[in-house]
Amino acid sequence: MRRGKWADDPEFLVRHSRHGIIRVADLAALGVPRPTTYRRCRPNGPWRRLLPGVVALRPGQPTAYERAVAAAIYGGSEAVITGAEACRRHGFRDMPALNRIHLLVPHSRRLKTAGFVLAERTARLPVPWTRDGLPLAPPIRAASDLCRSIDDLDAVRAVLTELVRRGKGTVGLLRQEIDHGPQQHSSLLRRVMAELESHAWSVAEIDSIPVWDLANIGVGVRNVVLRDADGRFVGRPDTYSPAGLAWEVDSVRHHSEATDFARTLERNVRYLAVGITVLQTLPRRLRSEPEAVAAELRAAYRRACANPPPTIHIDTR
Repeated sequence: MRRGKWADDPEFLVRHSRHGIIRVADLAALGVPRPTTYRRCRPNGPWRRLLPGVVALRPGQPTAYERAVAAAIYGGSEAVITGAEACRRHGFRDMPALNRIHLLVPHSRRLKTAGFVLAERTARLPVPWTRDGLPLAPPIRAASDLCRSIDDLDAVRAVLTELVRRGKGTVGLLRQEIDHGPQQHSSLLRRVMAELESHAWSVAEIDSIPVWDLANIGVGVRNVVLRDADGRFVGRPDTYSPAGLAWEVDSVRHHSEATDFARTLERNVRYLAVGITVLQTLPRRLRSEPEAVAAELRAAYRRACANPPPTIHIDTR
């Protein structure tokens, strides 16, 4: 026979949980005997065990948010979610598919990796940012921890370039995090860091570097702001030659929406208005047709050199 207030009021336990997720110890304090809890978590039962000592007050697969809540409860009050889950919560888009939730806990804690939680003890526990009620590592720390768990260079590039491109962290602060973080599993992280420090802020821009070198058209600067003689903004080309050539690596994905396409047209009009020659290239061609793209760069460079030099200011800030 069921006993206690929890048995008479179906919402009683839910009100004392976090979105239907609760510790077994808390259930016991509310009057639910541990054997009853584990019996209700059996197959086809009304509850579900998610992690050691953590249950969901409903059956079925947990949602992504429920998994994150369960991980935070499992880790305790000082635990911080980092890696892929934290990056997703911070709004990153170019994310590898990782099922485990990476949890940071104080170095003095003894917490086992279990189920979908990877527990890591650290002496560098970050001050968490709260998103959706969850304690998350700041974007730079979350991205760095994620990249140490990835063995694919392009995936590391995608995460770190998105971090910088979308203003979630600066190259300088990322360098500090990498230098102060663990050396283990950081080789790809450091390689991409060097690429970012050359002002290449996307995977496509990184791929563009050897193609520009192949074209042999002199020095190009990346991601600088161009202003006209009156100080008005003209553009920020992916690569710019002082001869007056702006090279933009424009993907279909980022220019498929009507507003994005309109902005691209407006940008090109501004380039032409001040006498800058513009060349647009699809990212996939940088790897599949590097020689052809290099030839197009040389032709565009010759056209730029044939025109009067544009009167612009290069702002490197």
